[in-house]
Amino acid sequence: MIENSKFNIHNQSNNLSGIINLNLSDNYNDSDAMIINTEINGFKNISIAAYNLRNLTIGGCSFITNNLTAIAMDSKEISDLIISDSYFRVPKIYNTIRWIDENLSFRGESIKFVNCTFVYPDILEQNSTAIAIENNYNRISSLIIENCSFTGYNECVYLLNLNNINPLIRNNSFIDFKSFGINATNGRGLRIINNQFISSSQAFSLQKTGIFLSQISYPHIISNNLSLQGLNIPGAGISLVSSNGEIRGNNISGFKYGIELGSSSPNIGANVITSNTENGIYVGAYSNPNLSYTIINDDVYPLSGYNTIRENGLCNFFPSYSEIYLTNSNIQLKGGCNTIADDREDPALHCNHLYLIDGDHIEETIYAAENYWGEINNHNPEGRFGENITVEYEGYLNEPCNYSSGSEILLLTDQNGEVFDTVYSSMNNISQLSDIETRYAMANSYFYAKEFNQARYRYENIIDLYGTIKNSLKAYLRLYEIATLINSTPDEFNQLHQFYLMKASIQTDSVMIGVLKHLSSLCIVWSKNYEEALARFENDIQTASNNDIALYRLIDILTTSLLIEPDSLVGKRVSGYLATAKNSSYSEVISELLSTRGKSALNEKIKIIPEKFILYQNYPNPFNPSTKISWQMPVSSRVTIKLFDILGREIETIIDGYYKAGFHSTFYIINSTLPSGVYFYQLQTDNFRAAKKMVMLR
Repeated sequence: MIENSKFNIHNQSNNLSGIINLNLSDNYNDSDAMIINTEINGFKNISIAAYNLRNLTIGGCSFITNNLTAIAMDSKEISDLIISDSYFRVPKIYNTIRWIDENLSFRGESIKFVNCTFVYPDILEQNSTAIAIENNYNRISSLIIENCSFTGYNECVYLLNLNNINPLIRNNSFIDFKSFGINATNGRGLRIINNQFISSSQAFSLQKTGIFLSQISYPHIISNNLSLQGLNIPGAGISLVSSNGEIRGNNISGFKYGIELGSSSPNIGANVITSNTENGIYVGAYSNPNLSYTIINDDVYPLSGYNTIRENGLCNFFPSYSEIYLTNSNIQLKGGCNTIADDREDPALHCNHLYLIDGDHIEETIYAAENYWGEINNHNPEGRFGENITVEYEGYLNEPCNYSSGSEILLLTDQNGEVFDTVYSSMNNISQLSDIETRYAMANSYFYAKEFNQARYRYENIIDLYGTIKNSLKAYLRLYEIATLINSTPDEFNQLHQFYLMKASIQTDSVMIGVLKHLSSLCIVWSKNYEEALARFENDIQTASNNDIALYRLIDILTTSLLIEPDSLVGKRVSGYLATAKNSSYSEVISELLSTRGKSALNEKIKIIPEKFILYQNYPNPFNPSTKISWQMPVSSRVTIKLFDILGREIETIIDGYYKAGFHSTFYIINSTLPSGVYFYQLQTDNFRAAKKMVMLR
């Protein structure tokens, strides 16, 4: 135990592993340690280095330094780490557990921050993080951040590669963050509950996003208050990319978008989204959020619907922004009891907000009966939808549809059975359910009871009966969510990937096709075939019909890259995306990408052109009957790919044409005259040549 101590550091060597060094061998991994009421000032490297302990408790301590290289704590191989009632005035506290030897003895690490205060030092530096944790190789078993305060950091909580844990971030305050309150990637779940996100500082801000999640399959974002005060900079209160889950009971104001969705389809319920500078909800490429009712058995729950979305968009901008904007996407609104309104009228300030819902590339009718559209025109929303969309609004409400609690209770629990949210049913009852609604009601009851095998069977049944209509999309999404929640194997994700591709091939609606193909790509990520996933995301960028799709696929590439060791061939391939004039980290590039939203093209500082020629291994290999060949090129050139046998004799030309700089791929189908065996394919450009081996199977 170290107790009631004080360390004032005047000259810490960069080679010194820690002011307090608890680096025990594996022989001592049943040891406990406590650091209580201790103050460490002025450290330049690591304050506490702790490894191979059973339990470590840090309580009532103070860590103060202005040094940009300083790390308050470096820890790994600790079964139970609790940091409580402590004060940090440090550029970052970091749990560095990335790229350690995968063969080390596994230790399920539990990490908890409780009642701590994090204050960024008064120094000029943009890249600052309060808590950054990377969970490679699934070493962390649980993570809790609760009742803490964060002030002045570029990003407050940075969680990478959550994988199979379901962290809890509850009752915290995120004050004057510069870029992100919470930034998290790659996982099945995350609970963000009852936190305060408040910022009025514009310092260093390309954009401000309260909560940014990328490739988190089923997060719960509940009862948070997110508010920017007097600012007009890019960013969203809640931004999801390739994530679904539940967004419920939040208050969001002052951001560019209240909620931004990129290829994400959450349930959105009982939120209050007002006074954001452009749109209340931005529904980006291949998203399908649910703002309709959620029925479980015979009861309606505010897991979706009952939102108030009103008076978003600056009054001094003309033409005005809509409350909801959709692009290459869809939205479920029917029976949602949502208030979607803008009753402001001030012609001098261009404050007659005409459109309530607007969009582009929307093929299907949006069904939106049983919602309230405000006071204008006697509550009738006729004429208040964009010219490029069709909204069926008949059956609109003449007064707001306020939620009132019913008698039935839905308990949401974590993997240990602990209740983290209680949801009461609505007093509203659906008088007569259609067949698909009845089937959803039963499937939902199993899903929320965590009887996932029963739920999966019933969602599959919905797809069998209704799999070509857009109301079946929720069932398709549920299959992906269930696969992540039950820790499906890579082979099972590969099977689901093939299922989505097969179902996409029979669709006629472009949004359904886009959603299903993107789900298939995410399954490839979960199957750990990262090269194939990157090739698909890169192909989506090259063939994107608009900037929106390209933006979200680029974020998918960057997020997937976090799962890849940087020294590997695939890791080096991705590094070109991070090589910009000023940026070198995931957070910085994501921040700059999000700041481009609404512009005609991606920010020119973000490089999506590779730095060198690479010919990639075909996939699958061995193959029958087809395989994909991918390559990248930093300049435009004539390209030929030829097939040779094992003796070097030319068999055929696979492609011959002119290609622009970028990432490309082509499919090769077995020539019916060729026997099984080993072959070579060769890429030839104006100034590059490479060859790879492939194996054909009959």
